[in-house]
Amino acid sequence: LKGYKKKKVNCFEFAVDGGGVLDGGIQMKRNSSQKAVHIMVCIMISLYPLVLRRIDLGGLQIQSLLFFAVAMGVLLCCFLLIQRKEWAFRDQYHRVDLAIMVLAGYEFLRIIGKIFFADGESSVSYDWEVLILSMAAVYLLCSVNAVFDRKYFDLPVFAGLIVFGGLLYHYLCGSGMDALLDVMLEDSYAAASYVLLICTISLYQYCKCKDKMRSCFYAGVSLIGYFVLFLNHNIVSIWLMALVFIAFPVWFRPTAEWIKRDMQLFFLYLFLLSNMSLLTGYTNLIRAEVSFSLEHSVYLDLLLAAGGVWFFRSWEKLPEEIELDRLVLRKMKRGYQFLLRTMLIVFAGILIGGGYWGSLPEEGMAMPTVRETAALLAEEIQSGKGFLFTAIAEQGVSGGLLLLILCSMLAGRLWKNYSYDKPDTGIMILLSFLFLIQLLFWKASINTLPVYFVYVVFAITYKEEREKVISTKMKLEKEN
Repeated sequence: LKGYKKKKVNCFEFAVDGGGVLDGGIQMKRNSSQKAVHIMVCIMISLYPLVLRRIDLGGLQIQSLLFFAVAMGVLLCCFLLIQRKEWAFRDQYHRVDLAIMVLAGYEFLRIIGKIFFADGESSVSYDWEVLILSMAAVYLLCSVNAVFDRKYFDLPVFAGLIVFGGLLYHYLCGSGMDALLDVMLEDSYAAASYVLLICTISLYQYCKCKDKMRSCFYAGVSLIGYFVLFLNHNIVSIWLMALVFIAFPVWFRPTAEWIKRDMQLFFLYLFLLSNMSLLTGYTNLIRAEVSFSLEHSVYLDLLLAAGGVWFFRSWEKLPEEIELDRLVLRKMKRGYQFLLRTMLIVFAGILIGGGYWGSLPEEGMAMPTVRETAALLAEEIQSGKGFLFTAIAEQGVSGGLLLLILCSMLAGRLWKNYSYDKPDTGIMILLSFLFLIQLLFWKASINTLPVYFVYVVFAITYKEEREKVISTKMKLEKEN
């Protein structure tokens, strides 16, 4: 480092790769049971979300039946492989395993009860019971001897392009494909949940990728996803995606290259959001009934400019002679932590304020903008009917409490498995927490629940080899 002198302080950190990382077991030879589970996972995260037509098969939706058929088919295949010693039950079980077993038994009894004691005059739905039994089978299969594959991050992105195309056709060209998008269009929560999943995975792949062509592909998918997210006009999802951008430098090792790529897509996100009022109000491009406030766009541009000044002033202090992927910005990470805490406090304040935000005065600097933004967000949260309400309404108090206990156990296991040195596990844990946060505000969507659950299971069971990194804390000062 010519032209610089070293001083040991808590400012910069140089990370030197000290070894390779096991690429998800791709180089391992899979046995028959692992191949079957691999096929099941590929179907669940890529093909299953494409089944968006709402078809009732007499107490079951087509999505529930497909999920059940694939999960139970693979489970039966693995049972048949026990004699060949290619599959076996685990010797040790955790509290999460026991909770899932109890919940599966409860759902099985509910199905028996509905079959024999249901009133013949009213329709009976088995969707919840079948979905939970299928998820229990997926957990058993993926937690025994499944091998994680990094293709599990690319397959949903490719599938997401197809869904994004259908949604864009709906928003820009009319209702020609609405019959094929029933699940996505029945409410804004289903589409928002899926778009958040794809955009978060694309952001991770973009930050991690070093190939220029693939980076352009992930950036393009992300940009399309942001456009769809804004046209869907779910205020909670727009906030959650912004929180994901701020959380990335905190959740993962904040190298300069990582932060640069994260901020590139964050700039595209905010720039597109600030111009949505022009696209919806002054062009005929969008046929959907979506409106964005021009005043909100002006304040967002001012916020974007102020954030840009802070970011580039901090960026100018970096030494030019050092590779960006070797430099860890600990001080900048603390800035993102402060910003993330601030956004969470504001979000919680809006949630607690509820409908009172609409009573704010309409006069004053930026007062109408704050009043309208907070009121819309609070109204959308209150109308979302969170997962707990839906679970108790559909499953009764006992089933709702079992699901709540299971979610709390999963959250504990996820946090316990988190580490800076396991990035693939880290993004799956972040997706899992993003899913659990969604459940606080929305009911679970039938087309995204199995996809998120696959990542939840891998997040708590995948044994990723830690990245070997040697780091040295130092401050660089130019010599006179």
